[in-house]
Amino acid sequence: MSRNMAAVELSDPLYEAFQRGAEIKRKMLEAEGGVLTAKQFSEERRISLLELGRMRKRNEVFWLDVGKDYVYPSFQLDSNGLLPGIQDVLNAFVFDDSWMRANFMLTGEVRLGGQRSIDALRESRIIEMKIAAEACGELGAA
Repeated sequence: MSRNMAAVELSDPLYEAFQRGAEIKRKMLEAEGGVLTAKQFSEERRISLLELGRMRKRNEVFWLDVGKDYVYPSFQLDSNGLLPGIQDVLNAFVFDDSWMRANFMLTGEVRLGGQRSIDALRESRIIEMKIAAEACGELGAA
C-alpha cells in the first residue's frame, strides 16, 4: 500500500478515488511493453546510468517517478532506439507531472482525431503532437 493509501481509511470517501488512481497507474506501468528500470533502459540504449539521469533532466526521455526510483516506459522505444520527436513532445508540455505525460501518450487525444498520442508519434506526426501536448492541461482546452 502506498504512503497516500496508508493515510486513507477504508471508510474514507477518498478511498475509492485512491483505488482508481492506483489502478490507472498500474495499467500505465503495464501498457505498451511495460516499463524498464534505469539499469535495463541504460543497457538497452547502451548508455551509462549517469547519462540516463542527464537525459531525464534534459527532458529527452519519458520517465515515471515510483517512490525513490524512476522507471522508463517502453512505449518510447522502437527497434532503432528512442522514437523521433520524444524530446519535442516532452518540451511542449505545460506541466511537469510524469504520470500525466504518460497518460497523455497512452490515451485517445481529441486533437489527434481520437488517436492515441503514442500512435501519432510512431507515425512521425511530431508537429501535431507538439500542438496537442502544448494544449494538454490548459484550462478550457478541447
